[in-house]
Amino acid sequence: MSEKEKEINNEELNEVKENVVDKENEKTSNEEVISENSTDENSAVSKNDNSKEVTLEDNDNWEFEAEAPTLDSEIKLGNDYEINIPESKEPTEIIDFQKKDDQIVINKKSLKVTLTVILSVIIVALLVVLGVFFFNTPNSKEIMNPGNVAAKIGKTNVSVGMYNYYYNGVKNNYIRYAQNGYIDLDPSADYSTQYTVDKEGNEISWLDLFKKDTESQLQYVIAFYEAGVKEGLKLTEKEQENIDQEIANIEKQASDSKVSVSDYLAKHYGKNFGIETLRKTREQFYIANDYYNQKFIDEQVDSEKFEDYFKENQNKYYSTKFACVEMTFDAKDKDSVEKSKELAKKYCSEIKDIKSLKAIIPEASSDLIQRYIDNGYFETKEEAIKALESSIEMTKSGAEIESNFGKEITNWLMSSETSVGSTNYYVDEEHGFIYIFLKTGEPEFDETEVYSVRHILVTPKSESKEEETDSEIQKPTQYTEEEWQAALDSANAILDEYNSGDKTERSFAILAEAKSDDVESTSLGTRGYYGGAIEGTHLGEMVPEFESWAVDKQRKYGDVDIVKSQFGYHIMYFLNDGPAYNFNALRDYKISNYTELEKEYVDACKVKERHGMKKTQVNEVPIVEGSQKNNTK
Repeated sequence: MSEKEKEINNEELNEVKENVVDKENEKTSNEEVISENSTDENSAVSKNDNSKEVTLEDNDNWEFEAEAPTLDSEIKLGNDYEINIPESKEPTEIIDFQKKDDQIVINKKSLKVTLTVILSVIIVALLVVLGVFFFNTPNSKEIMNPGNVAAKIGKTNVSVGMYNYYYNGVKNNYIRYAQNGYIDLDPSADYSTQYTVDKEGNEISWLDLFKKDTESQLQYVIAFYEAGVKEGLKLTEKEQENIDQEIANIEKQASDSKVSVSDYLAKHYGKNFGIETLRKTREQFYIANDYYNQKFIDEQVDSEKFEDYFKENQNKYYSTKFACVEMTFDAKDKDSVEKSKELAKKYCSEIKDIKSLKAIIPEASSDLIQRYIDNGYFETKEEAIKALESSIEMTKSGAEIESNFGKEITNWLMSSETSVGSTNYYVDEEHGFIYIFLKTGEPEFDETEVYSVRHILVTPKSESKEEETDSEIQKPTQYTEEEWQAALDSANAILDEYNSGDKTERSFAILAEAKSDDVESTSLGTRGYYGGAIEGTHLGEMVPEFESWAVDKQRKYGDVDIVKSQFGYHIMYFLNDGPAYNFNALRDYKISNYTELEKEYVDACKVKERHGMKKTQVNEVPIVEGSQKNNTK
């Protein structure tokens, strides 16, 4: 090449370099950088050449946003999932190779641009990896990334940890039944290979039944939770305090056990069940329970419809005396079923009275006796037999009998044509039990007087110190006049608050939940009551002052008053007083009407499985003999 040609080429190269510098100064990095003399169309860089689209399953518009420079302007994950990435702010790199004094010189500024782009690509790759990890991984913090959403129920996302909590509760209940011999289930074997029947009589694996029951419980709670939230229900101060106290207790137990709180919770409640999950679970339950009970209170009794209901169902409200002995058999073995039925018929022909019924217990209930001993309830057969003999006689209402043994046995016991001393048997083929009956009395209505009220208890607050002993804290039983007066003032203030409102049973119940010192008659108690309810109460169960007011025959529904007892001041709300059979019928009538409302709420709250369901414990199988670890489907 001639010197002239070299000079021309150098001039052209310098011109290209000047163009690049101009574009850098103008910060137009997203423009294509090409030589003004180039005619090659392939030298242009298209922003869309390298874009890729990855589709993942729908998960309610969840977005993971990350920003880092790259050659592509965005990465789409499909179905509204995007990683938005700004366009590069640097020009396309140009490495200027110049030969000078027989050496190659590299443009360092262009090299810096190249390294920046490489680093940017690495960062983006790292973010994508972390994003995929975050996308797929459950957590115990109630962060609702797709990998932590096991199901969407209604409008509520259910985390993997919450699902595990409900699932383990269902599963452990069935395991306890199995350990006590009530169901045929091997806790050490794969639940998906063991079968039973559901409520509709269809064959179903135990795994599918656990899952079905889990989702039903979640659906029920969330249906009423969402309805309660929609109506504006919030936790009461006492409910919030109860949750905080439960968490504090768990933290202490974890500390005492020398394990982390997360490990403690995972062990006792399920994987990925953390403090946030516990709090959320309890909040949902309290609001759902409050709303359920408030709507139930709103259900008023139509007297004419109730009379019709009672006529159609009066057999349920008769009570009768009978004695019963249990036998067991192998529900899977047809020969065992038939032999057990024949043996039951034989026993029935031999039984004449209570004495002869007790005489068959050692033989008829031998399998059951051994189960009780194996499970530690009794040490010897003699102890078990004696316990069974003392518990075979009972008095039950028709409703209780029907729920346990069906209509056929109920009608037999309640029929005037069935004489005292008659025998019969009932076969529970699902659970492998046969019950041998001896009728010991005629059916009659239970006329025992019971009463129902709501109350808000205000106890005097003593300023004296409580004496602490080795066994318990002894609270003072004597209060000063000032303390009693302060309690009365508080009771009157609560009553004024009630009277200034709509003065309904529901508003009284809400006040009781918030104000009553008798926690056991509220949702925070262990008896299943709500709103200060003391229902179906027999005479003698409460203090005299309380009871005298409740059974006064002048009382009418909705009467309110303040009654003083040794425990403090009771703000009373009268519900009803009368025979036990009438109370039971009224309760069942309200429940039957309410069932339609329940169904309406629950049916509207659809269950949809999500990405995180694959991460729940429903996919784990028990450790089978010979296996070293759990297998996962």
